Amino acid sequence: MRRWLAALTLALVAIGTHARAQQPVPPPEGERGRLRAERVRYDARNGVFEARGNVRLELGDTTITCQVLTYHERDRVAWAEGSVEVVQKGTTLRAPVVKYEANPRITYASGGVVVVQEDLELRSQNLKYRHQEEVAFAEGAVQLTTRNGRLEAPSLWADLKNKLAEASGPAKLVRRGGAPPRGREGDRVLAALAKEDTTITSRGPMKYAWLRTEEATAQESVRLEQVDKDARAERITYSEGEDRIELVGSVRLHQRSGQWLVRERLVRPPRDEEERKALETPAVLEADRVVIVLSSRNSTATGNVRVTQEGRRATGDRAEYDDQEGRIVLSGRRVRLEREDGSWLEAERVVVSLREDTFEAHGAVDTTFPVRR
Repeated sequence: MRRWLAALTLALVAIGTHARAQQPVPPPEGERGRLRAERVRYDARNGVFEARGNVRLELGDTTITCQVLTYHERDRVAWAEGSVEVVQKGTTLRAPVVKYEANPRITYASGGVVVVQEDLELRSQNLKYRHQEEVAFAEGAVQLTTRNGRLEAPSLWADLKNKLAEASGPAKLVRRGGAPPRGREGDRVLAALAKEDTTITSRGPMKYAWLRTEEATAQESVRLEQVDKDARAERITYSEGEDRIELVGSVRLHQRSGQWLVRERLVRPPRDEEERKALETPAVLEADRVVIVLSSRNSTATGNVRVTQEGRRATGDRAEYDDQEGRIVLSGRRVRLEREDGSWLEAERVVVSLREDTFEAHGAVDTTFPVRR
């Protein structure tokens, strides 16, 4: 009798233990799980849900919708396929295939991923997203789009909470065009320049921030492109708040021809060869450092400055370009201006008018010129 009671007790304990093993694992305190779909299969032995057709899984403040889902209840891991959407607070993630780990709140997505927030869109082929920190690791044709810019790179790390990103090279940042500066709305040329995009590219990594204002830094064969100019340098710094772009190290700035002015109907087409030559002749500026003001398009060059236009060349320690006046002011210990006919001029300060093709020299002027017979 005692043996029979002991055996029965052991059997009941075993049954109870097996039953408890098949019970759903309760969610952490404060969270509840809910699963809805057209079809659901539950494997009680392994604690696995399989759902198909208009699936909706809710885990605390995270919602996953898809067409096919497998949820491992004990590990709190969900595998989702087919138009997957993961929503948590202000962040929405969309992808064809997703793995979601509820305990550390990490999403792994592949097959063309899109992350959307109020003022941001992040696209890539593959992505890892840490929901708690709002940090994304993206790879493959990455595009980060903010209100005023777009960053493109092969891979990227982004802190979406603090609005910081670092992209691997080659990287490309496009600053969207906008309205002309206040008080210059009537300047048709400046308005046309302002509406055009500005592009910054780098062979190396690029850092980008957009919390209060857009900022970027890059190095290793950087390039700046605007409709009227392009420049190359070793390093570049862009700040929307400071209204400027700074190029440093072996800067070479190429002022493009004025054909874009004809395209925008800001000037009439050239009527003769002289006008065509004046419109199409580009200028090249070389210096150690160049600062470009974004709103006015004015610029300042310092250190071993050289300006070349066709057969003319000017050198100095500093050059200031006034876009509204179409004027370059060169200064330094000794400014030298050379022309194609062999004549030259030296002075302390030289003002060159690009529009009128004239120059004025000031301070200890010394010049030579050929005498025609």
